[in-house]
Amino acid sequence: MATKFVFDTECYPNYFLLMMKLPDGRKRYFELDETHNLDCRVIRKLFSDRLSIGFNSRMYDIPMILSALRGKNNTELKILSDRLISKEESSYDILNELGLWCPSYFDHIDIIDVAPSKKTGLKTYGARMHSPFLQELPYDVSKPLTNKQKVELRNYCSNDVDLTIQLYNELSKPLLIRDNINKEYDVDVRSKGDAGIAEILMLKSLGLNKKAVKVPKSYKFKYEPPSYIDFKSENLQELVNTITNTTFKGKLGEKNKNDSVPNEITINEKLYSFGIGGLHSQEKHRSIICNDDNLLIDVDVTGHYPKMIIDNKWSPEHLDSVKFNDLISKIYNERIVAKRKGDKKKSDTNKIIVNSIYGKFGHKDSFLYSPKCMVHTTLTGQLSLLMLIENLEEVGLEVVSANTDGILVHIKKSDYDLFRSICDKWQKDSNLNLEETRFKTIYNESVNSYLAVKEDGSLKRKGALFVESDLAHNPSLKVCADAVIQYLVKGTPIEETILNYDTSPINFIMVQKVAGGGYWKGESLGKVVRWYWSTEGEAIVGRSTRVKKDGSPFKAPKVSDSDDAWPIMDLNEGLKNIYYDKYIAKAYDILKRIGVEVDSIKQAA
Repeated sequence: MATKFVFDTECYPNYFLLMMKLPDGRKRYFELDETHNLDCRVIRKLFSDRLSIGFNSRMYDIPMILSALRGKNNTELKILSDRLISKEESSYDILNELGLWCPSYFDHIDIIDVAPSKKTGLKTYGARMHSPFLQELPYDVSKPLTNKQKVELRNYCSNDVDLTIQLYNELSKPLLIRDNINKEYDVDVRSKGDAGIAEILMLKSLGLNKKAVKVPKSYKFKYEPPSYIDFKSENLQELVNTITNTTFKGKLGEKNKNDSVPNEITINEKLYSFGIGGLHSQEKHRSIICNDDNLLIDVDVTGHYPKMIIDNKWSPEHLDSVKFNDLISKIYNERIVAKRKGDKKKSDTNKIIVNSIYGKFGHKDSFLYSPKCMVHTTLTGQLSLLMLIENLEEVGLEVVSANTDGILVHIKKSDYDLFRSICDKWQKDSNLNLEETRFKTIYNESVNSYLAVKEDGSLKRKGALFVESDLAHNPSLKVCADAVIQYLVKGTPIEETILNYDTSPINFIMVQKVAGGGYWKGESLGKVVRWYWSTEGEAIVGRSTRVKKDGSPFKAPKVSDSDDAWPIMDLNEGLKNIYYDKYIAKAYDILKRIGVEVDSIKQAA
C-alpha cells in the first residue's frame, strides 16, 4: 500500500486550511489567505501518489480541495463551503453541477460510511473512543480570522486529524474486510457502508448498470402470506384477514404506513406491538430469576429475513426474479459453507450482502427499492413468530418476551421436550431455524433494554443502561452499570463497588450531543459535551432559540442528567470532588428500573 496520510480542511471568509498528518507523526499544512498561496503542485502530487484518508471527505473536503486547486479564491471557496454545509441544497446535486466528485486518480478512503452511523459526527466518535481532547470550532465561521486566530485554528484542525486517525485505527476490522472485497471483486468499496457494498456487489453479480435500472415511481399491492401461516385463535385469524385485505400504495420514497394494519395484538392476555417496524412485547421494570426446576430460554431465528426472502422468492418487481433469487440463494449458501470451512474472508463478505438486502428494499435511492418486498418480509417475520408464540401458549408454555427475530420462554424443565417438539414442528413448517441460549436471569427495563446472565455466567447486554461504550454508543456511567452487575451477580454492595472503583475519568463520564451547543457557567462547551458529577458542579444548559410573546427568551434548557456536572473536555484534567452519593443513588435507581427490589432503595441525590 502506498504511504498514507490523514487530512482535514477548514474554510473561513479570508482563510482556507488543508492539514495533513503522515504515519510518522509529521504534520504538514497548506494555507490560502492574503499572504499565502497554495502549493498546488505539491498537493496534487500528494493526493495522486499516496493513500489519503478523511472523514466526510468525499462530500466536503475533497470538493473544497479540488476547487482550491482550480484557482478559486477565499471568497469563492467560502461560498462553496456554505453551500455544501447548508441543508437547502443537495450536496450530490452541487458536486454533479460543479464536477467535484473525487477523481479516480486519488487513492482515497472516506471513513464516514464505514463507521456505524452516517449521522454521527467526528466529535461524537471522539467521545466514544475516549479521545483525550474534545474541541468545537473555536471561531464563528462567518467572520474573518486574525493571524492569531489562524494559529489556534491550525491547532484545532490538527486535533480533528488526530480524531480521524484514531477512528481509522478503530475501524481496522471492517476496513480489512473491504480491502479483501476489493481484491476479490475488483471494485473499490473502501469508503462504503455495508449496505453500499451489498448494492455494488449485487449490481456487479447481476450484470446491471444502476442508471439503467428503472425503479417504479409508485407502488400498489396486497400482502400475500406464505401457505404455512396458520392460526387457531379468532383474533389472529382476523389479523391475517385484515392484512391480506389491505391495499398498500404510495409514491417512491413514501413511508409504508397503513392505518388498516393493527398496531397491537394480544395472545394469552399478553400485549404485543405489531406493524411495519417489527414485533415487540411490552414488558417493563421486570426481573425473572430461574430456580432449579425452571428454564429461561432465549430462542432466536437465525438468518431470519434473508432466509424468508430466499424461501418465498421475493424479488423487486423491476428485476429478473429468477436471477435475483438464484443470486441471493448462492450468496447465502456460500456463506454457510465458508463459515463451516473457516473461510472468514468469504463468510464476512457474504454476510454483509445478505444482511443488507432487506434494508435496501426500503431505500428509495437503491436499485433494490421495493416496498412490496419490504412489507412482505416484515409482516411474514412477525406472523411467523406470532404463530410460534400461539402454539407455545396454547399448551401452557409461557412466552415472557418477543422481539423482531426471537422470543424468550420461561418453562419447567419437565416441559422441555414438549417445548422442543413445538419448536421443531414450527421449524419444519416455516423452513426457518431456531437457536437456543439459556439464561439464569434477565433484568428488563424494557424489551430492548436489559441485562441477562447466561448459564455459563457470561452477560448479554442491550440498551442504554448496560451497553458497553463503543463506536455505536455514548459512554454513560460505567461505574454505575458495573456496580449493578456486581450486586446482581456476586452480591457485592453497591457502595463498596463505587467507592473503590478506578477513578479513571472514562469510568464516571457521560456524553451527549446538544443542539446549539452546551454551556456551563456561561462558558461554551461545544455541541458534544462530556462531564462527570462533582460536589462542586452545576447543570449544563443548551441555548434556547424560543422567545416569549414579549420577545424575551425562554429559560435555557437543561441537559439531561447534568445537574452537578463538571465538564471534562480534556481527560488529562482528571476528576475532582467526585459526587459519590449521586453515583450510588443512580445505581440504586437502575436496580429499580430493572425490577429489582432492594432493601432501603437509595433516593436520587
